[in-house]
Amino acid sequence: MNSIFIAYLVNGNGEKSHSDQERTIKESYYRYGKRLPAKLKGAFAFAFYDTESKQTFCARDPLGIAPLYYTKTPEGYRFASDIGELLSLPSVSKKPNLRSMQTMMQCFAVDYHETMYEGIYRLPSGHSMTIENGEKQIERYWFPEKIEIDYGIDEKVAAQRLEALFEQAVERSTSSPEETAFELSGGLDSASVVSLLALKKGSGQIDSYSMDFGLLACDEGAYVDAVLAEYPVNHQKIPVDSLDYRQKYSLESLYALSPHWPIGLTFAMLLPMLEKMREDGKKVVVSGQGGDHLFTGTPYVLYDLFARGKLSAAFSEMRTHRRPGSAFKSYVLAPLLGQKNVHRFKTLLGRNERKNRFWEQCEMDGLPEEAGITNPAFKDAVDMVSSPYHSTVMDGNIFHCAERHFGIEYRHPFFDKELVEFAVSLPPEMKYANRTIKRILRKAMKGILPEKINQRRDKAEFSELLSQQMEAIDLNALLGEPHIVRLGLISRADIEWCLEKYRNGNLRYVSRLWIIVNVEYWYRYHRFGREEAKGEESL
Repeated sequence: MNSIFIAYLVNGNGEKSHSDQERTIKESYYRYGKRLPAKLKGAFAFAFYDTESKQTFCARDPLGIAPLYYTKTPEGYRFASDIGELLSLPSVSKKPNLRSMQTMMQCFAVDYHETMYEGIYRLPSGHSMTIENGEKQIERYWFPEKIEIDYGIDEKVAAQRLEALFEQAVERSTSSPEETAFELSGGLDSASVVSLLALKKGSGQIDSYSMDFGLLACDEGAYVDAVLAEYPVNHQKIPVDSLDYRQKYSLESLYALSPHWPIGLTFAMLLPMLEKMREDGKKVVVSGQGGDHLFTGTPYVLYDLFARGKLSAAFSEMRTHRRPGSAFKSYVLAPLLGQKNVHRFKTLLGRNERKNRFWEQCEMDGLPEEAGITNPAFKDAVDMVSSPYHSTVMDGNIFHCAERHFGIEYRHPFFDKELVEFAVSLPPEMKYANRTIKRILRKAMKGILPEKINQRRDKAEFSELLSQQMEAIDLNALLGEPHIVRLGLISRADIEWCLEKYRNGNLRYVSRLWIIVNVEYWYRYHRFGREEAKGEESL
């Protein structure tokens, strides 16, 4: 039985080896029983056999950072932290899951329990599983949809509480300075991590790294420089503006590193940085991932304000939109009416042009739908940390590849459970107001973040980078007679529609085309072997 132990208890302190963690978790299981997962913090996934009860008990952390896969064989259940370990078992076939392939293209996600292979499953985040006499029982122990919004909290108090929780989360994520690297993109989130730690610990103890995109529009070098001017940490900029996407960073190379999920979010540009971190002897990298999930907020704050009778604030917010009437229709009326009724009204008025049926058919319920939550602002807050899309992104993420191939463990302070639960409880207008995102994070980091970053309103946009990678792929060969069409997963017309948008220079659709390309490539790679998939690239 394969197990991984990367957790610590509520009152745990200091660094523990994996054997220490394994012993701690097993001892704690005999004390807490099935209540144990709720007592743990950090990223964890484990499976072990209880000789007294003759049960196998498994659990996974609430945010799904640590993976846990399983399958049932004639010899019983088998578990692994990597799908490849299960595929290596003689009785496990490498059969693609066609529904997962389709939902990846439609929704950029797969169902909570599913993977890209039939018969191989994943334990959803925030769940535990008990196996007894060959039968499994899966239970959820984390319920973010039951968190109540604290509408009475004062904004100043909220900012102070956020700063304290964030500082605690950053402290928990750091190891020895010699072995820890920090990502510093120039965005609000990673800059908050580095700035806070530099202020508390001193700049000299921090080794940070960033990607240098040169003249590409997504380059954030000016914001990185703003952090370095205020906190002179030990920093390295790694050039990634002209990578070799035809050979060294080709799809073949990427799937050799991360073969078991179609690449939805490209990670090629991170590889040179990870290579440098490994060369420098780093074992841990602390990221800013999760800040967008927790604090971006949503324009559906309008719905929440109207529902609470905060009419003055609602009208004030509505006037910040270029077309207030359209904002009211989209963010208040539409959720009140529901999608089906909106569709009926548009059809009656002759305004319902359905040009992309395939993507409109995406229907994957998350926890808010299951709980009957109707407030779209609260639904957004819960979905950002628990939706099928979130869980798929976490399981297909670069940080698993980084640990397997570079020996570097990713840690994410923003995904600290206490911080997450606090963020979900915040009134929506503390995150998003006057069309400004992350309001409460900006307030909490006031005087800590360089003002240039605290006042930043734009975000890096990476469609240009995806286009660079797309240009290295022979789309005519790969999508000329695609297997995904033969299998009935998508129509030829839908692919042509997406290709036409892309070839006409409409970068808004590049992510849709990218996932189509990667699902097709993933299928060929696993169904027919590396050589056929490789043959579809322009080399």
